Order: sequence, then structure tokens, then C-alpha cells
Amino acid sequence: MQLSTVTLLLMSGVGVFTSAVSLVFLWLANRDITAVRYWAISSCFLLTGLLLFNSQSVLPETLKYVLPNFVVQTSFLFILQGTYRACEQNVPKVELATFITCYVVLHLFFTFIYPSYPLRFTLGVTTVLIFLSWVLWCSYRYSQGRFKVSSFLILLSVVILFAVSLNKIIDMNWQGVTNLQQDDSMKAQWFIIALFMSQLLFNFAFAIMTGEIRNNKNKSVQKQLITANEALKIEKARAEKHSKLKSEFLANMSHEIRTPINGVIGCLELLQNTTLSKQQDQYTELAYASANSLLGVINDILDFSKIESGKLEINNEPVELLALLDSVAKSFAIALSNKPVMLFVDCHQVTHHNLLLDPVRVRQILNNLLSNAIKFTHQGHVKLILSSQLQHDGRVLINGKVIDTGIGIDSQAQLKLFNAFSQCDASTTRLYGGTGLGLVIVKRLCNLMGGDVELRKSSPDKGTEFAFSIQAGLDESIIAEEQSLNVPNLIGLFSPNTTFSSILLSQFESRGLKLDILDSKFISQSRYDLIILDLVNCSDTGLESTYLLESAQRQAQQVSIICDVNSKLPNSQLVKGSGCAVFYHPFTCYDLMQLFTKKVEQIPTTTLVVENEGRAKSLAGLKILLAEDNKVNQVVATKMLSNWQIEFEIANSGQEALTILENSESGNFDLILMDCQMPIIDGYQATKEIRENLKYNKFKSIPIIALTANAMNGDKEKCLQAGMNGYVSKPIEVGKLNAEIMRLITPFHKESSGHS
Repeated sequence: MQLSTVTLLLMSGVGVFTSAVSLVFLWLANRDITAVRYWAISSCFLLTGLLLFNSQSVLPETLKYVLPNFVVQTSFLFILQGTYRACEQNVPKVELATFITCYVVLHLFFTFIYPSYPLRFTLGVTTVLIFLSWVLWCSYRYSQGRFKVSSFLILLSVVILFAVSLNKIIDMNWQGVTNLQQDDSMKAQWFIIALFMSQLLFNFAFAIMTGEIRNNKNKSVQKQLITANEALKIEKARAEKHSKLKSEFLANMSHEIRTPINGVIGCLELLQNTTLSKQQDQYTELAYASANSLLGVINDILDFSKIESGKLEINNEPVELLALLDSVAKSFAIALSNKPVMLFVDCHQVTHHNLLLDPVRVRQILNNLLSNAIKFTHQGHVKLILSSQLQHDGRVLINGKVIDTGIGIDSQAQLKLFNAFSQCDASTTRLYGGTGLGLVIVKRLCNLMGGDVELRKSSPDKGTEFAFSIQAGLDESIIAEEQSLNVPNLIGLFSPNTTFSSILLSQFESRGLKLDILDSKFISQSRYDLIILDLVNCSDTGLESTYLLESAQRQAQQVSIICDVNSKLPNSQLVKGSGCAVFYHPFTCYDLMQLFTKKVEQIPTTTLVVENEGRAKSLAGLKILLAEDNKVNQVVATKMLSNWQIEFEIANSGQEALTILENSESGNFDLILMDCQMPIIDGYQATKEIRENLKYNKFKSIPIIALTANAMNGDKEKCLQAGMNGYVSKPIEVGKLNAEIMRLITPFHKESSGHS
């Protein structure tokens, strides 16, 4: 049974509708590929055109021959535009506009001036074939071989459509029809089927072409990623090279700066040990403080450099946390005595005391945070609050807060708070000084120790709150034992500061102890086993402190006082005669434990002096070769050696040191102090010569201590690898040099005694 042309048009319309929906979904999945949008619109226009051909009989006379043809031709126009987009080319607008204009003029001529269905059909088919051939040419010309399969399918559709259309055009019997809807001939129906099949082949071609475009895009992105990775590798290598150069530069600058600072600090220490007038002593103290401040700036920059280059290491060791906190807090005693600011340490929530952590770096974190808070607080208080918590992995999380009542930080300055070398503004640097590295170093150190630091809140003139955290190991080598405490039953506290009273009350309550808060009148009304007097803000010679002390001594078996580090109260007869325990502000939880410990081993100052004198006497008669090229450092070092009654000889270079050893007997020197950076032959080469050259065989085992301004990470190891036995960085600290000489000379003397 033969189907009518109308039925075929309707069936083709349904098929084209399915294709149109498929292409729309393909477009939605590939919105970044512009060509798919044009192809999807093309299918929609072709569907509309077929439906219009099927409804030609109901269309107005002026539109029934024009509208269906124009809509179908528009669909092929969109196919051409999509192909140009797929080939990443611009559509030739002039040529396309000329072609479309010619088609419109001819079609209108064959419709209204010389009406002819065969001529209109021939014109429409010819236009479609030209469009499709143009598409094929564009794909071949601009695709650069990317769309071979798609081009073959397009060619196949053109051939099919051309063959069927030609067969219809040469048909001499048009049966007197005036439009496609009326044409029920087999050739007309084959044309409709060919048009539908051609459209299906085009859809397949578009789908394949879309996949090829996507693949090319992925390859392009992949190529860009590979290029970017190569560029990143090059930049990384360049950055590592610059980092290495920076580290070498800082190491060199560290040496060059530390060398003269060693002379400055050393000479000032020697000057302080001479008889000076009060004004001279004041000037010397100011110069000494300034030199140490400069040394602190250098250390900040070096620490920052180590952190940036990833060479700063965390060295964990057993630490008693409360003792560490007390040491840090007490280091600010003098600074606090010069301004109306109190430092409170609240650690009643610290339940884990014996930890494994890096005490140097923890001290650095606390020092930076507290020194900033004290520096920017002109009156009021600074509060350090700590707590500890045991985690599931067995590590201890330490949380801390530093709260002050200082000048605060405005919102703009907070944005650059943790940026290197930045402070709130230029006036801050001029007024307070500093490198702007303190908080940066704190943050990096906290990160290295498994924690972080942040600004919780701050506002101008209302104070600041920083919060920080670190992780530490639990020192399981120490078995938890209850300290032997001698805790009185009735304990009273007098303090005019409510913040301090509440902190101390919390300390007592956390340990299950009772504490009564007293006022000045109540002290003389009740009996206590122990009364603690906070006399930090009381005048040393005033009636108030005298009244409080006398009242407490009458009403308590034992009295303890807390006073300022510069207070004269500890030397007063009222305190000395009564045997009061004296504690200096800041008063910490460690002080509290010492207060109740039965046996507190305290080494008197006189004992320390005798011990130091004993050490000095034990070095008397020692013979040392000092290899040092800097004249100032020679003066400093030789003065120290002279104070210890050590005999010495100076070599101004490594070469001169080797010459002296070559012409000396084995007993002429007991030890060598070797500077590392010297002319002609440096300290490293000189040490290797002594250890390896047979000319110096008699001094092959002599102890050698490096005296060097090289203080970067790895410098100590470099000295030891060169054959040196000890290491003291410049500026030279008397105690460290003394301890290092004692460490190396003691076994040397024992060995000598055994041989004799």
C-alpha cells in the first residue's frame, strides 16, 4: 500500500522532532561548543518547515508557497553557520548574504510573477545542495583533517539527496500540482524520504563532530596543563635557587653582623665589671640593652629565614610545663616594674605537666605574644590563660590565650597582622620598634607544632585577645606521683587586685584547696595558718605595707608576700626577721606549688658565686691558642680568658695558627678556640689540616672549639664534620664559653693525669 505525501511529511516531521530533541540535549551537555547550538536550532527549523509543508492547504495564499520553503532553507543556513563555528572560522557574511538574496528574489519571482511549482522545487533543491556542498567544502577546507568521519557522512547525505532530487527534477510529468503537499508521485515521496535520511546522517555527523571537538579541547587543555606544569617546575627550580641564594646571603650577613656585635656586647660586659660612675653605669646599661635588642632583630630575621626555607626543626624533650611558664613570666619582671601593668598567669586548667615539646620554641611563642601585649599596654593588665586536653591519639593539645587592655588594633591593620615585615602602620614602627616578624614566626612555629594562632578580637583602646594552640607528647617516662605538699588548713589571701584574686582562687579550687579572700580590716580579726599578701602596688616604706605585714604576722603562723622585683621589702628587717617567704610578681602556679612543697631546694646566691669562682679556678693555668682575625673580638676573648687565669697565644689567621702549632711542642696548648671565617686559611680548613696532616700529629687529638658568627641551621654540624669538638656562636656568652671549655677540658685533664 502506497502512503500519501502528506503522511510521509507527517512521519518525517515526527522523526525530525526526535532528532531535534536529541540535538537540544547534546547542546545542553556541550554549552561551551557554540556549533552544537546552531545544529540544534537547525533541526527545530527543519521540523517546523516539514509541518508547514504538511499544512500548505490551510495557509494564506501569500504565505503557502513562501513560508515553508524559507523555513527549510533557514535550517540549512544554520547548519552552515554551525560548521564554520566547529572549524573555528568566521562566517563569510557578504557571500552568504548575496547567495540568500539571490534565492529570495528567484523564489518570489517563481511564486508571484511567473508561478511555477517545478521551478520553485528545482530552485529549493538546488539551494539545499549548494548549502550542503558549502558545508562539505568548509569541513574539508578548515577542519585540518579533524572531522574525517563527519565529512564522509555529510558527503553521503549530499550524494543521496542529489541523486533523488535529480531524479525528481528530470521527471517530465508533474501531474499539474502546485505544491509539495499535492504531489503524490513516488519520486516526490522518495525526495521526502531522502531529505529525512539526509537529516539523520547530518545528526550522526554532528554528534561525531561534537565528540571530536570535545576531544580536541581536552587535548588542548591537557597540553596547556603540561605546559603550565613545565613552567611551574622551572619557576620552582628558580624559586629554590633564589631561596638558596637568600639563605646564603642571610648566613653571610649574619656572620658579618654578629662579628661586630660580639665585640660590642663583649666590651660592654667587660665595662660593666669595672668601677663606673652612676651616669657611666646608666649609659653602659642602655648601650648593652640596645646591643641585645639589635641581636634580637637579627635572630628574628634568621628564624624567619629558617622557617621560609623549611630548615627549622622542632626538637622535643622532656619539659615540666609549669616551670617553663614560670620562667617565661619571670623574664618580664623588670619590664613590668617600669610601667603600671600587671601580668597574670592562669593555668588552673592545665592538667598535664610533664610533656615532650621543644622548650626553646614554646618559650619563643610565649615571649613574642607576651612581649607584644606588654609593649602595647600602657596601663591595666596582660593575662595568659592556658589549658591542656588529652586527645584520642595520646597527644596533649595545649590551648592558650593572651588578653591585654592595651591600645588594640583597628580593622584595617588586622588584615596584614600575620604578614612578614609589617606592623599596624609606620608610626607603630617608629614608636615601638620591631621587625614585624614576631607574629609571623609565632604562626609558623605553632603550625610546625600542630597548632595555630589567631586574633580573636581587638578594637582600638579596648585591648586585644590572641588565641594559640600547640600539640605536645605526654612524657610517659615520668610516673605521675602526688607531690609531697604541706598544705595549711586555713589560708587567707589579701590582694587589692580582683583579677589576681579570682585567678588564685581558681588555682586553689582546681587542687581541692580552700582559700579565703581577705580585706585589710579582716586580716586582724581571724586566725590563719598562712596568709598570702599581695604587696605589688603597695609603697615599700608606706604605712599600708607595714600595717598589713604586722597584722598578718600577728594573726598567722606563716606569712608569704608577693612584691615587685625592684621592691625593697625583702631586705627590710620586718621581712627578714620574721622569715617571710618572698615571691616576685608575676606570681604563677609554679610559685604556688613551691609554696606548699615540703622540701624546696634553693641555691643561695653566695653558693652560685662560690661555684663560679671554683670553675674559674679550675681553668687557671690552662694554655689556649686563640685563632681570631678580628681585633675587637681578640680583646673580648682574651679578657675573658685572663679573668679565668688562662694562658693564651693569638693567631690572626688559620695559616698563622698552623705555623704556631708546627713550631710548638705537644704540651704548649691544651685547647684551640677557632674562628671559622679567617683570611688565607679559614677555620674549617685549618681544623682539617690539624686532624689529617702528619705535620700536626702531636696536636691531632687536641680539643677545638668553634667561635663563629655563623648561626644558621646546619652551621654547628658543619663545624663538627670539619673535626671540631665544640661550638659557641657569637656574640659569645661568658657562661656558654666557660661551660664548653669545662666540658672538653675535664676529660682531657683526666686522660693527662692517667698518662702521668
